[in-house]
Amino acid sequence: MKILRRYRILFYALGIVVLLGSWEVITLQYFSADGKDYARELELRNTYQDRELSLSRSLQELYPDNPDAVFLQGLQQAYSRNDFLTGCRYYLQAARTGVVHNEDLLYTVIDCLVRQQAEEELLQQAVSTWRRNYPHSRRPLKLRFAGFGGNGDPARTAARAIEPSQVLEVLGCEQRQDAGRLLVLDVYLQVNGPELDVKAARRSLLEAGFQPLPAPTSP
Repeated sequence: MKILRRYRILFYALGIVVLLGSWEVITLQYFSADGKDYARELELRNTYQDRELSLSRSLQELYPDNPDAVFLQGLQQAYSRNDFLTGCRYYLQAARTGVVHNEDLLYTVIDCLVRQQAEEELLQQAVSTWRRNYPHSRRPLKLRFAGFGGNGDPARTAARAIEPSQVLEVLGCEQRQDAGRLLVLDVYLQVNGPELDVKAARRSLLEAGFQPLPAPTSP
């Protein structure tokens, strides 16, 4: 009891903090504890549950040139239109500032470049920036092809083709429709270490029977 009387103000303040913290967790709907894809989940909540107080809009108004604000604006645009490519111009704009503290941004830029069939030099630069700053990231690298013209299972064929590499491991292949509703085949690679030659990896897969995408058509 003596301790309670002596530190009653401290306990009172602690109780207030706990109550406010509990309210914040419940009302702001924080997501997974490990923080993966937190920015996307937060933007989804702001877009569909609290449209007028969207975080990306607020940041854009307060800090229009801040790369994180531009990145979140891209997320908002992509999710509101249900079109990933809509956000790409914002992601690329944010990345051109040289910011490297946001792995979500660096990783999303790579996805944009893959989907847009960007020049190999641009893709290599984006991948190098990502791996240099996040050499231990376990996020997979995706390479996109038109299909597989070889024999057998594409994933096993890809694994054999990539086997000589000291930094790559094939996680699997997935066929899907791209933004133009064309069937494509994505190969997912686990990258180990800070360096990767994207051109060499793509060449190995092409030689194994994976088919190149047709050249993009002008809008």
